[in-house]
Amino acid sequence: MKTIGIIGGMGPQATLRLYELLIRRVTTTRPNAANADFPHLLISNLPVPDLITSKRSEKITVSMVIREGRRLCDAGADFLILPCNTMHLYMRDYLAAFRCPFVSMVELVARRIDSEGVRKVAVLGTPTTTRNDMYGRALDRTIKNRKIKVLYPSKRDQESTVGMIDACIAGKVTRAHRAGLMEIVQRLRKRGAQRVILACTELPLLLPKRPPPHVLDTLAVLAEGAYAYAAADVA
Repeated sequence: MKTIGIIGGMGPQATLRLYELLIRRVTTTRPNAANADFPHLLISNLPVPDLITSKRSEKITVSMVIREGRRLCDAGADFLILPCNTMHLYMRDYLAAFRCPFVSMVELVARRIDSEGVRKVAVLGTPTTTRNDMYGRALDRTIKNRKIKVLYPSKRDQESTVGMIDACIAGKVTRAHRAGLMEIVQRLRKRGAQRVILACTELPLLLPKRPPPHVLDTLAVLAEGAYAYAAADVA
């Protein structure tokens, strides 16, 4: 099995959950799993600056991600993953800089949406992610045989989403945050969204134990895709 390099810290709670999801992937697919059945993981938790409100912080973080990605490749990672939707805006920079393959969470999600055959999706994430229409462009690249309409939350709901993300990073999630996320999801559903993409890896931390089927957890998609890539015989 290939060694997975995880460039984490954006934020730490999401990185922790990704680790748990990768471990759970083994225990659910191999009921009698032994230590040797689990993937080799190299996890870096970068103390990056605030990504949500500062454009300058994004540039600093990109430099940190590139530097750390190179270190993980040198340390033995066969490929890299990044459990942060927003920082996938700079994927071209990573592909040019990293010395080992980079598996994109955004591309994995776009393929999942394609396989489901939906025609209208909603995207919830940081203002940077939604403003740049990252998922809209990824879906256009991936889905050639039909047009996908992408919805975004209202200004008020976007502001509420930022508050939820901050609460997750700080480890101060309340019932009100959890209820608020589902209310926003329902409003997007009423506007016609067949799937609501949680395009910030903190947001899935607010989901109930049994999430609604119309909510797409990008972190879970990344864990599934990374495990499949690690277990494949060829790169």
